[in-house]
Amino acid sequence: MSDAALTFPFSEDAFRGSFSEVARLICEEWPKVDREALDATEGDPQKVLDTVVAATGHSKVLVRKHLGEIAEVAGVDASGIEARLVRLLHFLEDKADPIGQEAQRLAGQVRDRGVSVGKTVAGSVHEAEGTMKDNLWVSLIAAMGLGVLAGLIAGMTRGR
Repeated sequence: MSDAALTFPFSEDAFRGSFSEVARLICEEWPKVDREALDATEGDPQKVLDTVVAATGHSKVLVRKHLGEIAEVAGVDASGIEARLVRLLHFLEDKADPIGQEAQRLAGQVRDRGVSVGKTVAGSVHEAEGTMKDNLWVSLIAAMGLGVLAGLIAGMTRGR
């Protein structure tokens, strides 16, 4: 996921407007975060995200999610339907990764099984060809017998 896809479930202006409370809560949540470094971001959500990630070592996705929760606790107004859609998008992204990995695993198993079955069938066909060549007269007589039997059955169904 690119950095551009890391959107926030709140407006940047609302985040900046409540930044003093947000910064206090961030420092309570992550004591490793330096308050001066946080203040230097001037409330820019992307810079706050980068500062917290650098201080804690957590992933951007995790920190973005927690920043959304902290902003909500701090009373930062969400940008209405957009905030809900962003949260839904992130939820779906979190669910899609395991499903995609499982689909790739299953596709690999199906491919491996197909190769195995293909080798087995190829071996069986080769073996059957060998048996027919070794017993050419028996194969011809069997084929002729089946032909006669099929002709008799076909003749009986037409009423002859």
